Amino acid sequence: MLTSLNDTVHSYIPVSEVDAVVITAIIAGLIAIWGVFNQWAITRRQLTFQHISNKDSDRDMIQARKRFIELAKKPHGLAKWADPSHEASEEIESIRLVLNDYELTAIGCQLKIIDYVLIERNERSAIIKYWFHAAPFVYALRARLGNSTIYHEFEELARSMTDITLPHRSFGLDHIFKWARRRR
Repeated sequence: MLTSLNDTVHSYIPVSEVDAVVITAIIAGLIAIWGVFNQWAITRRQLTFQHISNKDSDRDMIQARKRFIELAKKPHGLAKWADPSHEASEEIESIRLVLNDYELTAIGCQLKIIDYVLIERNERSAIIKYWFHAAPFVYALRARLGNSTIYHEFEELARSMTDITLPHRSFGLDHIFKWARRRR
């Protein structure tokens, strides 16, 4: 009985020792690749949390954001600070510090160094608000310098977050397919 069952299994699945070793090696390789990608994603999330934490506790950045908002709420907004006469002012340094931080965040998201999903969940409204206030300054600076790419990455990051749909909350691999839901 056992012999006939063994013969039956081998007739449907002809596996030699070499085949078994190759199949095992392929499965082990796939598990190793999955482990590397999983560790990469965890590291990216940790770096994102660290980036957010550092930014929220950096005294210079806190002061720069406060100054940025103060200047943005004035009648002329930030556009007047794009004038060359303000190049060396403390105000322009605060504006640039905030804009450069968001520009680096956007580049980090593009290069998959920083986790876009965490940035979107944590900073979406701030990114949109800061871009709204910064846009007149950036457009004036671009026009003055003749360079349309100044703070372009920050602009694209803010534009990508202006979708008014509520974010889908999930745990697991669903965030990988988020871009597919956005395309609908």
